[in-house]
Amino acid sequence: MHNQEAARIVIIEDDKTIREGYHYLIDNTSPYTVVNAYPSFDAAKLKITKDNPDVIILDIQLPGTSGIDALPLLKKMLPNVYIIMLTVYETEKIILDALANGASGYFTKNTPSAKIIEAIKEVMHGGGPMSPDVSKK
Repeated sequence: MHNQEAARIVIIEDDKTIREGYHYLIDNTSPYTVVNAYPSFDAAKLKITKDNPDVIILDIQLPGTSGIDALPLLKKMLPNVYIIMLTVYETEKIILDALANGASGYFTKNTPSAKIIEAIKEVMHGGGPMSPDVSKK
């Protein structure tokens, strides 16, 4: 059983500013620990099973393997992991693809970080959080 309080988080996001921002926020304003952060799925795939995350925050637009394509691969490697998608795009097709591929939640990058932390908590409890602009779709 996952310990809700000490969830292990991995961030896969190519934008360094955003990646470091989330890393800092999650480590400093939530009970969760960021065990690793990667600029791409290709950089993460060799190490991520060792990181053993409970939740992955995954950007859709990644260099190399896209977040959408990485999703089923990550679910194969880590069957119990929750994946929260992060994107600048809100097109319906992308959202549906992400959810069909196993995403647990879906946020746009302008989502306040407190909401992201809330979302981690929510997926750990089996919810499917989305930013309001996404759930309207």
